Amino acid sequence: MVSPAADIEVDERLVRALLEEQHADLAPLPLRALDAGWDNTLWRVGDDLMARLARRAVAAELTVNEQRWLPVLAPVLPLPVPAPVRIGLPSDAYRTRRSARHRVVRTEMRFALDFKFS
Repeated sequence: MVSPAADIEVDERLVRALLEEQHADLAPLPLRALDAGWDNTLWRVGDDLMARLARRAVAAELTVNEQRWLPVLAPVLPLPVPAPVRIGLPSDAYRTRRSARHRVVRTEMRFALDFKFS
């Protein structure tokens, strides 16, 4: 199935500008586009972080829910949960909230699944 068209165009220039605006310590880190899904786009920030930005307006409220609940749920779930470690607030350049979180490496997920279901 093809994803719907983006309401918000997210490119490297925008991601870099948002980092410079609210998380200046992350701005010099390398950026790499990872993927764009139904509602969000993912960017690798440096070696350890992943930025998640809404590409459709309907996803904006979901981001707020994630920012509220993932930190609460992460410690009690049996699998690694990428809870936000940085939160971007709405600005003139990008009018919705966004998050940066630590990447979950496949080997971490595989170990957790093996442990949980063995």
